[in-house]
Amino acid sequence: MAGLITFIVFCIAWVLLASLTGRVYAWMTVVLGAALGLAIRFAGRGLDWRFPVLAAGMAIGGSVVANIVLAASTTAAEYDTGTLNILQAVTSMTWPVFFAEVWNIADSFYAAVAAGFAAFFASRRLTRSQFYALRLWREQSDRHQ
Repeated sequence: MAGLITFIVFCIAWVLLASLTGRVYAWMTVVLGAALGLAIRFAGRGLDWRFPVLAAGMAIGGSVVANIVLAASTTAAEYDTGTLNILQAVTSMTWPVFFAEVWNIADSFYAAVAAGFAAFFASRRLTRSQFYALRLWREQSDRHQ
């Protein structure tokens, strides 16, 4: 849930930034990845592999969806209509045009970097004593199995 809230806030902020400056900053998806990783770390507080994988998956999906929302926002400004009107008008014929004209190799690179940042930041940071206690607990539970 924290990742979803972070994603929605990020999309709104990215669209506002692009509309205020008149420029699209493709590297903002890296910021999305870091924000998702931190949100999942603080909300999930997990210790296993599921949290980094969830963060990386959300970062890749969020990068694609955020670019779609941003493209709809810039298209809406050109046609003097709302972003939601453009998103509602999307058909199956729209997707090939989007991936041919809007999504490029740089967006794929930034999505991959965002996934890396998200996975890195999603892992819970332990102090030395916490890590030692966790290791002892795991070793003890392995002996009892």
